[in-house]
Amino acid sequence: MKSACTVCGSPLDHRAAYRGVCLSCASRAIASRPDLGPYASAAAAFAKIARLRRIGLAVGGTSVLAWVLNGIVLSVMMKRDAGFNALIGAWIAFGGVQVALAITAGTIIVRARAASKQLGVRPFGAGPAILFFLLGGIGFIGSFGIPALFAVAAVLLGGGWGRPLRVGRRGVTPRVRPANEWAKGPHPDVTTLSGPTRDALTELWLHDAKKEHASVPAFAQVAWQLAALGAPADLLARANRSALQEIDHAQRCFALAGTYARTEFGHTAMPELAAGMGALPRSRVRALVAVARETLVEGAFIEGYNAALARVGLEDATDPAARETLERIAVDEAAHAELAWDILAFCLDAGGAPVVRALTRAARSFGDLAPAPYRPEHLGLVALADPAALREHGRVRPDAWAPTYAACRAETLERLEQLFAMHARSNMVA
Repeated sequence: MKSACTVCGSPLDHRAAYRGVCLSCASRAIASRPDLGPYASAAAAFAKIARLRRIGLAVGGTSVLAWVLNGIVLSVMMKRDAGFNALIGAWIAFGGVQVALAITAGTIIVRARAASKQLGVRPFGAGPAILFFLLGGIGFIGSFGIPALFAVAAVLLGGGWGRPLRVGRRGVTPRVRPANEWAKGPHPDVTTLSGPTRDALTELWLHDAKKEHASVPAFAQVAWQLAALGAPADLLARANRSALQEIDHAQRCFALAGTYARTEFGHTAMPELAAGMGALPRSRVRALVAVARETLVEGAFIEGYNAALARVGLEDATDPAARETLERIAVDEAAHAELAWDILAFCLDAGGAPVVRALTRAARSFGDLAPAPYRPEHLGLVALADPAALREHGRVRPDAWAPTYAACRAETLERLEQLFAMHARSNMVA
């Protein structure tokens, strides 16, 4: 049986009872008789807990709002192909807000408990604050961490051809704008394609076009790195030839995407490159290690993987324009992979044991799982498209990515061991 307030007779909630007086009566008492110490203490303490409860609910509501808002902002930024810096900046900004809200919620819990001890009762409002604290932590990981990881994975591992372009450790691709100077290549037959299928093919080939375009400055970087290391003229010539081939690939992909979309595409400026693409270490050995490590992952492995994917796409492709593009890509990307292996041989000969150790560590970083065949924002388009038509127009079957990746990974590791063995034999002879 609940006790009643000794002043007004109303039932007392155990969370709002102090010396037999309810909060309302205590508040009125303090207003009319400031000299009533016990009532003043009770009213002040209860008012403090009530205030903390309101703050906790407000902080929690703001936390949930930030969670939703960040999901919307990141989705829009990914659809508009925002740059890596912008995505990470948004992640950090919203993450900072979310952490601040979580810390505030935790502080509210502590203060509410401290106030309740003054009264010897449970702190109402602590439960919601704890709930929002948990939501804040989960929101930071789920709403901020996961989309950011998707963004990073899409930039670093997404489908497409060409050697990745990095500024520092960041993957970079250009943005797209209406233009006609880059759409040069065969045009596919779109007369029998549905609207959703054309939309999917537009985005997928446009994604490849941006990757191919980014490979042009990536090979320019390879060329000047080789020059800095004193590499043979043949390697520099092949690196520059590779950049010209990537221009051809990009033009073909832009032409395909533009035909599916019934418009023309080009690219915007890439201001990320204006600040430079990262100097090599001053130490020659460290520079050789850096070039070798990057060449193994992004040249020997990724370029070989790209060539293999193009060959798989050719197995199902029937559209003449798509086939011609894939045939050219398959041949050129295989040549780029061979260039990478020759660069690795040069780095091993010039750098010796430190390069061997660095390549061994880099080889361990190859994941067992194949990268996702589509970027997250493309999945809906692919789901609405005709899968047979996608394959006919050069898109690789999703179930072919994993076995192709596994085969390329195994081949790369085996060839690396052979390269080490050749290097060891040459040193013994010398």
